[in-house]
Amino acid sequence: MKALFVAIIIALLVLLLVKTKEEKKIMDKGKDIVNKTKTIANDIAIRNIMNALDQYYNDNEKYPDDLEELLPYYLKTKNDLIDSWGNKYRLENIDDEWYLISAGKDKKFDTNDDIKRRL
Repeated sequence: MKALFVAIIIALLVLLLVKTKEEKKIMDKGKDIVNKTKTIANDIAIRNIMNALDQYYNDNEKYPDDLEELLPYYLKTKNDLIDSWGNKYRLENIDDEWYLISAGKDKKFDTNDDIKRRL
């Protein structure tokens, strides 16, 4: 009887382990889908901001000192200046080239996952 009880416990533990591994795979796949969706949304937002910056430049013959200068005429809300991971975009002049930068997935600027687009 005791051996049967131990066997049942072992079988249940094996099932739990298998279920946990499958759940982890599903969760990882879900996280991948969320990250891909955020990346696509971020690319669209960057294009919108770049279009607004082009319009601003055409009207003012310079880029703004601060991205908030694009509001409300070139972009509608402050949310338009926030990337998919909740950080403000940056506009930087690097070696006489202008860049729009997102901190990316790690939410930190100046790291390998930054998304940088030259204007």
